[in-house]
Amino acid sequence: MTHRHVHELSKLDKPRTHRSLVDSQDYLVDAAQGCDFVDFVNVLVYWLNGADPDGTEPVEQVAKTGCSYRKHSDGSVSGRFFLDPLSGQLFRNTIDGETQRLFRQESENNIRRSPWQRTGQALLNQLAKATGVKGTISVTPLINVAIGQELAENLIQLLSGEDVEPVGPDHRIVDRRCELQDGTPLHPRLAAAAVAAGRFRRVVFDTGSRPIDVAVKARGFPPWMKQTLLLKARGRCQIPGCDAPLAWLQADHIKPHSQGGPTKLTNGQILCNPHNKWKRDSWDDGNSAAA
Repeated sequence: MTHRHVHELSKLDKPRTHRSLVDSQDYLVDAAQGCDFVDFVNVLVYWLNGADPDGTEPVEQVAKTGCSYRKHSDGSVSGRFFLDPLSGQLFRNTIDGETQRLFRQESENNIRRSPWQRTGQALLNQLAKATGVKGTISVTPLINVAIGQELAENLIQLLSGEDVEPVGPDHRIVDRRCELQDGTPLHPRLAAAAVAAGRFRRVVFDTGSRPIDVAVKARGFPPWMKQTLLLKARGRCQIPGCDAPLAWLQADHIKPHSQGGPTKLTNGQILCNPHNKWKRDSWDDGNSAAA
């Protein structure tokens, strides 16, 4: 998304009058020409969330969250489910991570599974990990939600019963970001649920949406630093046009560590596993040719 498109979102705060609807139409046509598909969808969702912050959609999503299944005569089981965005990210983080682990294991051991079979095995593996002998939960999955400080503080005030005006999400203002880890816009009502139930990890960005840099001596990026890079990249591989899923993404040194590249945010980027390998091979080939 270009800076101009982000800035223009300020014109869409209250798209209820005829004039603002005309402005919205002009803006959305312009945004559609300048954004890729994913960014344009995010523009639309941010606009809808900001236009109706007290809307009923999140309540309906939570109410619809559920699962049904049936046992067939031969003992097999089939079913369907629906999850609200927060529960959906929890599901995706858990299953996609295990699916990626299985994929690497299959490649190393020459095992062949279809994506359907691999996802099913991932679900079974997570069910086995999540329950102990007595049915106690042994695994605590992690959900990351990016909430700007101004918006988060406002949500806390509202949850505390204070008489304050609600602050809506705004894509152009870092302090009012409201997104899932992969950049998907999150409605303020669901963000409030995350604030009420979650733990905070403070990640500081400057006015240009760049994370404040902190260096470490470790060769690999620690989890908190990878999460910061993921927030900056909005959960995408930073090779243009790559749509690799979140589970494939890795924190990578822009200048390789083996060549003196430091483990710090300014030397970090997010790449998917194939592009990371391609980058390493390209760097090695370039150095060999230079030598």
